Amino acid sequence: MVAFAQIEITDPEKLFGRKELITKLVVLANRHDNVAIIGTRRFGKTCLLKCMETKLRQDENSKSYPIYFDFKEVGSIIKGTDEVYKYMISIIVSRLCNDKHFTEEETIRKITIKPESDWEDVYEQIKDVSAVKIQGLFEKIIKFFSELLDKTILLLIDEYEYLFKYSFDSPTGFMRMRTLSTQSLERGLRPFSFWIAGAVSWDYLCTLTGSGELNVITTTETITPLTKEDFSLMWQSELEPIEDTLLKTKIAENLEFAYMKSGGVPFYGKHIGNYIIKENKQPDFSILKSYFNEVDTSLILEEKKILNNLAKLPKNIKDSKQIINLLNRGIIYQNNNKSYEVSIGFYKDYLIATTKDEEQMQSILLESHKLTKTITDLIETINNTLSNKRKPLMFELVNDSSSLENDLRTECHTKEQFADFASSLYKTYFERTKQNNKKGERLPKGDHGKSKYVYSEFAKCVDTFRHTFGGGHLTQNFTTTNGQISKADALEILVGSKNEPHTAEDFSKLQIALLKKFECELNKILGEVRKTR
Repeated sequence: MVAFAQIEITDPEKLFGRKELITKLVVLANRHDNVAIIGTRRFGKTCLLKCMETKLRQDENSKSYPIYFDFKEVGSIIKGTDEVYKYMISIIVSRLCNDKHFTEEETIRKITIKPESDWEDVYEQIKDVSAVKIQGLFEKIIKFFSELLDKTILLLIDEYEYLFKYSFDSPTGFMRMRTLSTQSLERGLRPFSFWIAGAVSWDYLCTLTGSGELNVITTTETITPLTKEDFSLMWQSELEPIEDTLLKTKIAENLEFAYMKSGGVPFYGKHIGNYIIKENKQPDFSILKSYFNEVDTSLILEEKKILNNLAKLPKNIKDSKQIINLLNRGIIYQNNNKSYEVSIGFYKDYLIATTKDEEQMQSILLESHKLTKTITDLIETINNTLSNKRKPLMFELVNDSSSLENDLRTECHTKEQFADFASSLYKTYFERTKQNNKKGERLPKGDHGKSKYVYSEFAKCVDTFRHTFGGGHLTQNFTTTNGQISKADALEILVGSKNEPHTAEDFSKLQIALLKKFECELNKILGEVRKTR
């Protein structure tokens, strides 16, 4: 065992400060509730889910059979609703095989499935199952093994935002799971339930996607930082492998510093302890800067404003929905004077250090909002003009239009934020206008009025960034084909330099340049649409 190592915890006995929550979740599992586990990134959601998987498996009296999924991990390869269901079937079958519950081939809905321990081998067996059958096969497999085990199949879905943002074709892809979670078999057995874990609340995601009908969550639990008592127990546990007595004493003396600066977040605390061991001195906030950028991506604009304000000075602020959300997640707390403060010392230092940059970026932020409003207005005008001329709409209406618009306007300070922006830009321009044929291939130039824009300079830039900046469509070895352009060329077109963006300012400038080019593109389209008879 290495002191302060960032390892995945799957043993509930080694997960400090979560005993009460684990006990509650066991009850919810046996009650077959659909549960949302919400918490800021790096606060411990994944470890909790994996510990619950272990706990429920080891409990002979458990009424649930848990299976863990991480859609962030496979977001770049599992794309499309049908692929999501094939992946889930593959994981379920391989897990059942490894647990010796699936030992002989079975024919379900006229599809023969052989037990395999590797999910990719199972996937090979069902990769050609049609879209018409795949969701039905998922349901039949769930019910078949639920009856066989006399337990509810419980899916533990980690990073669920990636499932909705990058994997499903639309939020309606979730409807089969939603419906299945409300059904019962003979003897009243519930075949299926699900838990989701993420940084964004389920209600908020439903609002963004315009899909309130998905809201079948019965219970929400929040992951918060550890209390000082539990953090101290974790800290003492991490000291055990250290053989050097002097070093152990020095690290032990840094408990108060580590707790204040980490805010009780185990992940942050371990980074602090590891740094002190290696460097023989206390760190500053910069060792956690990249992780604080992750925190920022999970916050809405109003929450960021509150935190920037509180970082400067604790304040007694009127309660609001945003204040309650920050309190519930443990990002802020109320001191003895009833004033609100930022809970994590290093995060507070980070906010203070970046306030100046934020102020400089404010004009850019306002510009991104203004441009996005102009773009959405132009899209609406183009559609209304075509409707008045009794022509088919160019931009199809979609369920997640509000989510796409939010990703376009949200300021980009990091690669991850720009990846979301590039993906939404692609969906808005290519998928909403259906500028591909049914096989996903580009339409020939001039095939119809709107398809020719797929060859514009703007379209090429969007296509390139969508495949080279990450998100759910990252291509590790992107090669240009069929008129595509390289990332370097796209960067030179937009910002006059082939250099990769690194700083917050770089990503913001690139975002604004793309939005401006999109505005120009839409004005050209509107001009041609107005000439159409």
